[in-house]
Amino acid sequence: MYILSIFTCEAHKDRISKMEESWIPKAMPKGFELYYVYGKAEQVTEEGRNLYLPCEESYEYLLDKTYHTLKYLSDKDFEYWIKLDNDIFIPDFEMFTDKLRKISGEGFDCATTSFARYNGNTSHTWHYDKVPQKLRIPQTADFPEKWLQGHCYIISKKFCTIALEHLEKTKQYKLPVTQAFEDVVISNVMFSNDAKCCEIGPLVIHEH
Repeated sequence: MYILSIFTCEAHKDRISKMEESWIPKAMPKGFELYYVYGKAEQVTEEGRNLYLPCEESYEYLLDKTYHTLKYLSDKDFEYWIKLDNDIFIPDFEMFTDKLRKISGEGFDCATTSFARYNGNTSHTWHYDKVPQKLRIPQTADFPEKWLQGHCYIISKKFCTIALEHLEKTKQYKLPVTQAFEDVVISNVMFSNDAKCCEIGPLVIHEH
């Protein structure tokens, strides 16, 4: 089974409606468990496909939502967790599913559309238009040579557990984006634990 988590918020429910009208119905008959993940809940609550978690609901603390999602999934049985942003469109879900089977068959631990790569000119300030003025300071953490792109990445059950244990130990999920980019932190966990990772190519459209 695959678990598909789409990170969203109340302000972007229109994006979920667009997904429901297009590619989401194709996912359900194929062994996928789907959650639209919201924050700001007092406790973990499931309402249909909506999953409300007791975490921050803001870009600056996105890693907090990732941590609570991994914590929620820790008791579930699945092969891969697929994390998507709410502005993702999958035009050919059959092809996407075939790629997941190939990833599984070849023993990959994680995947992304294409690796983001640090070239010395990577912006440490690209989050400025997404955060309050007080957090418009350059990101201080080191970038790895490459990392999984946050709008779409896929992680095996084994490495979801490893990532959860890392976040619980380091408490990085409590840090703001200026100290911990969500996708960079998760990628560092993958690569520091020798995860076998691959690129799946342009199978999703990022409509940002």
